[in-house]
This record gives sequence, structure tokens and C-alpha cells, in this order.
Amino acid sequence: MMVGSVAPVGPVGRWGAAPPQELLERMKDYGQEGAFALWDELSPEDRDLLVRDIESLDLSRIDRIIRRSMGSQGYLAPAEPVPESSVSRVEERSPEDKERWWKKGLRAISEGRLAVVLLAGGQGTRLGSSDPKGCFSIGLPSGKSLFQLQAERILCIQKLAAQSSDSPRNTLPIHWYIMTSPFTDDVTRKFFESRKYFGLEADQVTFFQQGTLPCVSDDGRFIMETPYKVAKAPDGNGGVYAGSRCRSNLPRVLYRKGCIFCCEGC
Repeated sequence: MMVGSVAPVGPVGRWGAAPPQELLERMKDYGQEGAFALWDELSPEDRDLLVRDIESLDLSRIDRIIRRSMGSQGYLAPAEPVPESSVSRVEERSPEDKERWWKKGLRAISEGRLAVVLLAGGQGTRLGSSDPKGCFSIGLPSGKSLFQLQAERILCIQKLAAQSSDSPRNTLPIHWYIMTSPFTDDVTRKFFESRKYFGLEADQVTFFQQGTLPCVSDDGRFIMETPYKVAKAPDGNGGVYAGSRCRSNLPRVLYRKGCIFCCEGC
């Protein structure tokens, strides 16, 4: 990867001696004109790729995110504790309360009012692999992957809910929403397909992709993956909100079903 800086204009190419003027001015407005640093060295085809890559970016949104990130300097406002009046500890409740909560939870599950959202867009780069972390065996004697362990938990809860229901055959499955990224989506889908969804029904598992953001240097400049492509990475766990809304309509589905959901990372 390389951080771009402005270079002298070179020979005329497909787009002329300089990048498209309007696009160049927009990049200057956000201090990102360095992405065109090697313009004069690019072939006409690579220039076209670079222009299209930059045009695909929401520059105003990206600039806003960069400014907020750099302005925070890594510090977050201190979190306020939840009022004691809003907290109920299981160990302090009576056996009757615990039993009532347990049955109420299983009834909600059997009615299809529980969904599980798994944030699985990251790669295992820190573990020396580009595969999704959910595909990894974590060293258990069984050799099970994190995805399989999650799937088996869902199957177990479904079974408990069915056993507690007056109509076991009418128990609805727990829907599992799995957030991937452009870097993990294809591998994740194939991993599930090759293992027959670990005993789950294929239609109770929905994959959706989170977005990406450009990688930036310490001073907020775009990092280039190649001379004609801005380096990008998944947009973090917060990408679940935009990703689920734009790509799977998840919030509306959960609202319509009156669902509660459990959100976990992988």
C-alpha cells in the first residue's frame, strides 16, 4: 500500500493531461487529490479504473467520518451507569420469577419472535489467514468451527422451545442473520453450503454484506492499494445498521414480526 501525494502532470492519455476537472476539484475540497498522484504513469485503462473507483465513493460522508474520527483522538465520552432501578439481577429473583421468565422466553422463541444477528465481516488477518474468523477451528477436540458452534446453539434453543410448546410441530425456527463483508461473503456462503448449514434449514439463514470505507493514513489521506485503486476495509461493527437496512431489510422484518434479537460477533 502507498499514501498518495500530488505529482506533476504527465503526457496526455485517454482522459487528457489531467484527471476530470470536476472530480479533481471535488477531491481537492476534501484534501484527497493525492489519489491522482500517479495519474501520468497510468495506462488509459487504469485511468478509467481509478476514475470509476473514486466516483463510487460517497466523498462527503467519508470526509465526515474521517473528521469525526480524527477529532475524537481516540477518546470516547464516559458512559453513564444504568440506574439501579432499571436493573434486575437473576440471582436476586425468586424461583417463581425465574421460571416465569424462562417460560416466557421459550414461548417467544417458539412463536418466531427471536432472531440472531452475527457480525462476521472480519478476516482472520491477525491469526495469519484471510478466511472469515467463523471458519476457524478454535482447537476444540471436536474440531468444530465458530460458525458450527453458533449454529448448534441455535438448534439447541429451538429444540428447547419446541419441547416447551403446546404445539411442537408449529414451532417457528430462529432466523439467523449473518453480516459478511465483500472480503468474506463468498467464502462464508460456500462454507455453509458445503456443510449443509450445520443442520439448519437454508431458508432460515440470511447473509448480508456490510459496507466498506477507504483506508486512511494518520493525517486522514486515502491509502492506495494500487496506483488506480483506493484501499478499502469493512466499515466495522457499526456497519450492521446500514448493511442490514440496505441489503436485507432486516429492521423492518424484525419490527413486523415483533422480534427481539441477540447480536454477537465472530
